[in-house]
Order: sequence, then structure tokens, then C-alpha cells
Amino acid sequence: MNGSLYQEGLEEKVERLEKENEYLKSLLEKHQIEFDPLPFIHDEKITEVHVRFFYSMFRGRSDVYAKRSGKPNSKTGMAGYYPQCANFWKDGYCPRKHGMSISCQKCDNRQYLSITGPVLMAHLKEGKGRRFRRDWSLSIAPGRTVQFPGF
Repeated sequence: MNGSLYQEGLEEKVERLEKENEYLKSLLEKHQIEFDPLPFIHDEKITEVHVRFFYSMFRGRSDVYAKRSGKPNSKTGMAGYYPQCANFWKDGYCPRKHGMSISCQKCDNRQYLSITGPVLMAHLKEGKGRRFRRDWSLSIAPGRTVQFPGF
């Protein structure tokens, strides 16, 4: 599915749901029914227990992880995922810093980062309060299959 068409479909759904929400609120008001908009959302501190649970649900390789790129591809509208490297953009290590076009797989200085508790903790906390930011926990499982959670 084309990324821009998908986005348009989502925008239409959001608009429809917002109108429906306003209608339902007007019914509550008309019948003098009190309404708390967020009664079931609790601001809970993310702990190591949450991190372990999250990792137990969405596991792949632990020796490397990837993050989604910031910009979608201009031709496809889709975002890419890139392995995280300890030497990314470091002087003397990363050829990309000096304008060379080289893939991470072919770089002699690649040093992929492992998924650790602090990495997952930062990931879970990063998404707090932001929409659609929790989709990057991608890992490549043995057998070269990809597993990641969809939020």
C-alpha cells in the first residue's frame, strides 16, 4: 500500500472518530452524565520488571538491534531500519562522516550495539507521551527472520 494513501486513510478515520467523539460527548452533556475523559490511564513508572516482560514478549537476536530512520524514503514513503553501531558518525571510524557511501555491512569498523536493559528502558520511556514512537524495537532473529512489536 502506498504510504501517502495509507496516511490519507488514517487522517479520514481520525476525523470521523473525532466527530463521533464530539457527538457522544454532546449526548452525555444533554443527559447530564459526568464524564472523565481518561479514567483508566495511569501514569505508571516504567521499571526493570516492565523491561524484562517487554523483552520476553518480543525477542530476536540480542547481539544487534536497529532503529527506524527519521525520514521516510521519498520514492516509497516507507521508513527504513538501520543497525545501531557504536562507531556511527565517529571521526576516524565511520566512513560516512567523511562523505563515503558505504553500507554498514561492508564497513571494517562496524561494531553493532547489543540490546541491553538500559537500551530497552530508554526505548520504553522515549515513547511516553509521544504517538507512534515505540515501533523501533526491531531485531533479526536466528534464521534471518525479523520480529518486532507493533504498537
